[in-house]
This record gives sequence, structure tokens and C-alpha cells, in this order.
Amino acid sequence: MNKRIWVKDHYRKAPNGKMVYVRGYWRSDPRSDNNAQVKDKEERIVEKVPTGEELEDRRFDLELKVDTLMEDVESLRDELEIKLREMGEDPEWDDNYAVLDDLYYEILDLSLKLSDLSYDVDEDDLSVEVSSKDEQITPQLLDKIEEKYKEFVETFALYSDIDPSEYLGSELEAEASPAVAGERWADRAKAMWGVTNDIRTAGYVLPDGDYLNMGSYGIRGMDHREVNQFMKEVNDQNWDDYCSGVYQNQYSSTPDMLCFMKRTGAVRMMSSSGDLLASIVKGQNISWKQRERLLSDFWGKAALLDVIDPATGGTIETFDIDYLTENDIQKWIDAS
Repeated sequence: MNKRIWVKDHYRKAPNGKMVYVRGYWRSDPRSDNNAQVKDKEERIVEKVPTGEELEDRRFDLELKVDTLMEDVESLRDELEIKLREMGEDPEWDDNYAVLDDLYYEILDLSLKLSDLSYDVDEDDLSVEVSSKDEQITPQLLDKIEEKYKEFVETFALYSDIDPSEYLGSELEAEASPAVAGERWADRAKAMWGVTNDIRTAGYVLPDGDYLNMGSYGIRGMDHREVNQFMKEVNDQNWDDYCSGVYQNQYSSTPDMLCFMKRTGAVRMMSSSGDLLASIVKGQNISWKQRERLLSDFWGKAALLDVIDPATGGTIETFDIDYLTENDIQKWIDAS
């Protein structure tokens, strides 16, 4: 028997379909056509050491992915900063901005690390000369960097759907519990639409006495029901938690408007001709600031004041007033 052991490295397809690098051992010459002892063949999967050229290709590809992610994070962060400053807010106090800012610098550090690890490949012997003196580049190091990159991708995915043009700030974007929903919805509406002193473009008078702006150039251009966009927490499953006592209709946004009024305390209003058309829902009170605002702008004017049943959406009582006074406002509130 030939005791010589032949060794040959080659690739073959594994049972899982992947090509693996193996080393074969034969007790007789594997090149022989008459190899009676082929059964003595043994194959072992061995770790193939990447060449310097292969390591450089992988490092370069990874650096491109990291830099692309960094640009995406930087772009969203900068757009949020512009929006927040337009709103008169300090970006440093916004949680989402702070997360994106920290993430940007973490990715920047990773990008610089990859740049420092760049090296030159000697085409003759494929040896590696690492430019960084602190750390030798290895497949294991690149694996760790790639894992970190994936963590950054997952973090950014939590914020990548933010629309800077409609951003209201991290506090207002956060989900509101039923206990604070009314205040949060009103704040979102004010942050998005602003307030006005023009009674012609006002759509609601809020509990703090501000008119919610719903138009421009003397014309109210939005429907009162469009306040439902600020009630993002509400859905069919939790309707009773946020809108208890208000009827539900998936084909109409009127119930959303009534829920908004009930939760925020907002008085729906319009005044295209200088007279007042206003409504409140049953059970709703009016703050002193709302009374003062309405009386200061509509005292002595004609007014049509409704009380709406939130359970049905129907009108319970209407006050048709020729000359509005404080007593008329009180009767309106008493009827609710």
C-alpha cells in the first residue's frame, strides 16, 4: 500500500448548495486512473485566508455603504433643524433631532475608522500594508464593523419616515394617551396651522382664546373636519378610549371632528360676513378666555349658536341671535 499522503485544495458544492473551500487527503495518488483505495479519501472544510486584495475590496464596499447611510442621516437631520428653527424651536431640545445628530457622529466615526484601515496591495505577493498603526485589518474586524453598520441601519429605520415638511416636534409627534390627548391635539393643530386674528380665516376658538388658523387672505380654505389629521392615535379599536360618547362612522370624518371638539374644548366657528356661526358639543364647557374672545369680536353682532349631540351628530338646540351679549353665551353653555 502506498503510504504517501496526497493533499489537494479545491472548491466543491456543499449539501446546502454553497461552494465551500476544502482540503482533500488521499492515501494514494488521486490522479491515478486505477485508484483502488479512493475510499480512504478524506475531505475537510478549511478556512480560506482572504488575500489582501479581497480584504481591500470588502473594506471599500463597506465604506461606501456607511458613507451613503451617513449622508441620508445628515440630510434628514438638517431638514429637521430647518423646520424646527422655522417654528421658533431650538433643535437641541428636540428628541428626534438629538437622536439623529448622535447617530450621524457615530456613523462618521465608523466611516473614519474604515478610511484609516485602507491599505495598499502589493500585486506581486498580495501582501497588505495597513495605513492605520492602531489596528491590523482582519476579516473579524470587518465583521464587527459590518454588524455595527447594521445596527445603525436599524436605528435610522425608526426615524426615516419622518416628513420634515409636516414635522411638529418630538413631543407633539409622540403618541398621546387619552388623558392628555385633547391638549396634544390642540398643540399639534397650532404648530401646523398657526393662529390668527382674522375672524374670516379662523376655524376654531381654542380654550386659551386663540383662533386656529384654517385659511389665508381672508378666506377659510379648509374644512373643519380636517382636524382629524392631528388625532393619529385614534383608530377603530381604541375609539371608545379617546372618543367615548361620540358616534362612530368609518365613512365620515364628522365624528372625528366632534371628538376633537369634545377632547380639546375647541369651539367650531366661522365668520365670513362678520357675523358668528358657532357650535359646541353637548357636555362641553367654554373657558373664560373663549368667552372673552368671542364677545370682544362679536358683541352686538348677529350669531347662530348650535349645540350638537355627539352621540348622533344631530343638533339639539339652536340659538338665533340678532344682537350677541354675554347672556346669550351663557344660555348657549347652559343648553349644552
